[in-house]
Amino acid sequence: MTTTGLALTIGKDKQHAVTAIQRFNPNHLILITSEDLASSTKRRLTIWKKQFDLDGAVFIINDLFTDAGPENIMTQTFLALDALRVLKCDEIFLGVTGGTMHMAAVATSAATMSGVPVFYVKQPDGDQVVQPNKDVLMMPNINAFRAIRNLPVEVIDYFRSLVIDKEGEHKGILTDDEAEKLGIPSQIIGFLHHMGIFESIDEETHKLTYAGWTVVRLVRKSPNLDRMLDMLESTSSEQNDHMFG
Repeated sequence: MTTTGLALTIGKDKQHAVTAIQRFNPNHLILITSEDLASSTKRRLTIWKKQFDLDGAVFIINDLFTDAGPENIMTQTFLALDALRVLKCDEIFLGVTGGTMHMAAVATSAATMSGVPVFYVKQPDGDQVVQPNKDVLMMPNINAFRAIRNLPVEVIDYFRSLVIDKEGEHKGILTDDEAEKLGIPSQIIGFLHHMGIFESIDEETHKLTYAGWTVVRLVRKSPNLDRMLDMLESTSSEQNDHMFG
């Protein structure tokens, strides 16, 4: 069973936090807030622990609006993410909707350095109701570039072909059968979902996100990949099992 850790920057508003909890269903929740809102945030967490059956803690940013504020934001964000790792969370996410703009900016930087996916909860339009699966927007992760770059060249080239060679409803689509023929383990596909490279169409079908396609396109432009593909073609093998060995 997957254990999920959720860290959220939070200010006075609470709806974004409820939406995030409903979306990710975390086992552990850490709220990152200012000294002024520490007491009210702790009260909210006490309520959410009971409502959503989760564990949690509040991490407090001292001197938020002083010159030391940015460093303190980063420190508390790192501490929050490390705490979720100590709890052995299989998945960790950081939400940056609440709090001040500089809290969001610095926390995002800390998450990027830590390889943790970042998300933002948008306000529904007009009289629309909140929809956790729709209103939680995942931000591109810089580690997605590294994830693609480290894949076997055959796989990178095939991912590119998903958009270049396929048409209509099949454009950008990768099926489990295709992944199996390429020798890509299901764990790798899951990791690419986590990095925002693919999104699920159904249990056996995956689609390149626009961010994922952009990363694949950038990585594939490398002249080194063309040379490596030429070398592989001259020494081609019928099996791909070696690629992820």
